[in-house]
Amino acid sequence: VSILVVDDSTHIRRLLGVMLRQMGCKSIIETKDIASAMAALDKQPVDLAIIDWMLDDPEGDGIELIKLIRSSPMDNVKFLPIIMMTGHTE
Repeated sequence: VSILVVDDSTHIRRLLGVMLRQMGCKSIIETKDIASAMAALDKQPVDLAIIDWMLDDPEGDGIELIKLIRSSPMDNVKFLPIIMMTGHTE
């Protein structure tokens, strides 16, 4: 299973990476912004994306990234399963 983790927090990306590896995931791609996430999706297929809802990126937040993913011409990207997360309480 290949998982893309998108979060602007290095700490959260590493924490998720550790947890996913402990659950047996072998391929984890960590990115911190929309541009690097889209570049990663262009390079190799992934089975799941975990995206920070409140992504701190001048290009937009996690919702903007999902819009880009869903508008992709590539079916393996367009229909990618996505889990949204946030550490914010509001």
